[in-house]
Amino acid sequence: MMEMIEIEALTKVYKGPFSAPFVAVDHVGFKVKKGDIFGFLGPNGAGKTTTIRMLTTITPPTSGTAHLMGYDIVTQPNEVKRHIGYMPEKPGFYEEMHPWDLLRFYGEFYKISRADSDAKAKELLEMTGIYEFRKRKVKEFSHGMRKRVALCQALMHDPEILILDEPTGGLDPAGTHEFRELLRRLKKDGKTILLSSHLLPEVQQVCNRVGIINRGRMIDVGPIEKIERKANAQDFFLTIKGLRFTDAILEQITEIPGVKFVEPGKDHGLETLRINVEMLEQAEVERVAQQAVEALVNSGAGVVAVLPPGQDLEGAFLALIEQSQMENKQNDVQKKSLGKKHGGVGK
Repeated sequence: MMEMIEIEALTKVYKGPFSAPFVAVDHVGFKVKKGDIFGFLGPNGAGKTTTIRMLTTITPPTSGTAHLMGYDIVTQPNEVKRHIGYMPEKPGFYEEMHPWDLLRFYGEFYKISRADSDAKAKELLEMTGIYEFRKRKVKEFSHGMRKRVALCQALMHDPEILILDEPTGGLDPAGTHEFRELLRRLKKDGKTILLSSHLLPEVQQVCNRVGIINRGRMIDVGPIEKIERKANAQDFFLTIKGLRFTDAILEQITEIPGVKFVEPGKDHGLETLRINVEMLEQAEVERVAQQAVEALVNSGAGVVAVLPPGQDLEGAFLALIEQSQMENKQNDVQKKSLGKKHGGVGK
């Protein structure tokens, strides 16, 4: 199937005159196929909007490449714009204009004839349920109605690709439901949609594929089912009775082949140990669990239970974000340690 969006090592570094460079997006890469609703998921400040601003040619990348419909965002920005519709998180309009006149204006911008522009404006305003308000000034519109106008604007030139930044942010439950139905309809009409959101239910209910970003880096990309399975397979929990974890025990379990990190905790008065492993195969997870249990029993612990997390997308998302943060902390510790060994280098 045709790749509508292809991103490779896309990076954005902001350099201030009086501050250290800030890496907002760090070698991001993923692909979106024709007909996908791709969820670009991450917490606030993860780099979603910066990535979208690069894809829509608003912000130039520091390095890396991105192609939409085969067109390069740096060398062919006008071609990219012809094939995409962009709905920003906070759309801005000429407040004194009516939706009808706004859409006509954008039709002229894309050199659409007046007759075709009127027909398209009527179609879109009816689709979004605001045709009866077509002659009301935008400044009188609610937040939800403004979002609908913004979607109409993004669709005015009938683009193949829609890029939506937090499209349901601030909407009430009814408005959110209606917006989801609009997205499903657009998918049926053949649109390819990249949807940025920090709202897990939004992504889970309308997207068939998802990419998770945190601190400017991609954590995972794939079908929602794959990411849920991956998180489930990576983590399991041991509930322990009669033992406080010593550094020696934690180090022994960390050294089991396949273990990425361990994290002690508590649950209803019992000690728990979260173990994160590299392998996805269930047999490998079971092997690590068995070795961890043996190590704890040999240390005098009473193992009460071995539990997989059984997560949905929300659990998977939180687990992957937590894992990313844990790995970042470990990398920071390693860098500081190396710096001390080499006389302060890397501080």
